[in-house]
Amino acid sequence: MRRTWIYDKDGNAHEYVREPSQHHFVQPDFEEYGGRTKWRERLKANDTIELSPKELAQARDKWNSKKADFNAKLATGEKLNVRPVDTDVMAAPAYERSRLNKELLNRLDGRPVPERKMLIKLALETNRMLRGR
Repeated sequence: MRRTWIYDKDGNAHEYVREPSQHHFVQPDFEEYGGRTKWRERLKANDTIELSPKELAQARDKWNSKKADFNAKLATGEKLNVRPVDTDVMAAPAYERSRLNKELLNRLDGRPVPERKMLIKLALETNRMLRGR
């Protein structure tokens, strides 16, 4: 409950009591956020957007129609454009490293993995070195 004082034209003070919002925002991990401000902070921290109830209803309807279409295809035995998964992991072709990758790995041998920007710089330096510049 939040109490504030409002003054009228004559200078008389009147107490104004504002009740907090009873709406609780719930994340998919069932964590509740008690108010809109905390909810928006959470959205900003996760780099997500807030959807209106209308947008949520549209997304739910779209999902339900896709789910119904999929279940109808399963029921009729229609082809679902799904390919079988290879169970043999060793059947995949071996990855062949390029000369640049091998040289970069040799330069980093025994050292901790650098940050992304430093790794890019090292790759560019190694590439120049291999080209003879």
